[in-house]
Amino acid sequence: MGRLFDIFTTPLAVLGVLFMVVAVNVFLYVRYSSKMPTPLPAEHTGPSTTIETTERKNGKIAFQSDRGGSYEIYTMNADGTNIDKLTTDPAKDADPTFSPDGNEIAFTSERDGDSDIYKMNADGTRLVQLTTNTTTIDRDPSWSPDGKKLIFRSDRSAPTNFEIYSMNANSTGLIRLTNNPAVDTDPTFSPDGKKIVFASNRNGQDYDIYKMNADGTTLVQLTTNRAKDEDPVFSPDGKKIAFRSNRYQNSDIYTMNPKGTWLIQLTTDPAEDDEPAFSPDGKKVAFDSDRSGNSDIYTMNVKGTSLIRLTTDSATTLGADWGVR
Repeated sequence: MGRLFDIFTTPLAVLGVLFMVVAVNVFLYVRYSSKMPTPLPAEHTGPSTTIETTERKNGKIAFQSDRGGSYEIYTMNADGTNIDKLTTDPAKDADPTFSPDGNEIAFTSERDGDSDIYKMNADGTRLVQLTTNTTTIDRDPSWSPDGKKLIFRSDRSAPTNFEIYSMNANSTGLIRLTNNPAVDTDPTFSPDGKKIVFASNRNGQDYDIYKMNADGTTLVQLTTNRAKDEDPVFSPDGKKIAFRSNRYQNSDIYTMNPKGTWLIQLTTDPAEDDEPAFSPDGKKVAFDSDRSGNSDIYTMNVKGTSLIRLTTDSATTLGADWGVR
């Protein structure tokens, strides 16, 4: 038995055994592989429906300020540096809002005697007047997500009766979206362009936040507090609406979901905090506040922490909007 064991443990014997094992496996594969089922190709379901998402970059912040004597439109970096003056008219320029691609800024101006909607390149060049009604006030422009339309408030239907209107970005196709004797103001689109949120006092003397379809149908009241709820704006992902409210005496910044529930108070300072604007990546909120003694632009994260003051001069600075460039 010992001699037999020695034979099978010699190098030559080991190689012989390995050769036999390989030969048997090759024989079995050739013999039966033709009878094995062919694997089915992966199911083809047509073009991919996966939505590719790219985080939007935080570009410049536009704002209005009277630091030069009259209200003009300015831009600055997201950290408050490199402030550029875009307009130089002695009339009041206000309400700047970036186009979705960051290439243009729409704003309001009183340079022709009344308040009208204008647009210009993001560097202040190529000024275009969009509304020309000489007896009305047109304010608070806001772009549609595709950049093809602007919505705004106007009292052209009757003095002091502000309604929400839309028009093409080239000033054609004017459409009245609301029809109520109350004041409708501060309109902004949802990220998908299907909804518009705005503030209105149609339910009494206080202002509440409302939502409607982009064509003005299916009105829904989102807030019912007996206070001023104004300046609503959707987050970039459409999951939140930020607004300002004085429901606890002074004006603070709040968020809620698009159904009007899950209310969260972001600021608690005794000063006035107004006009929230989400950063393009949805992680921060810019707003104006007079907590320093005069109105300046601040940013915070969406939870209300990490407050940063961006402007520090003695002028009145407000109306921030955050672009992607």
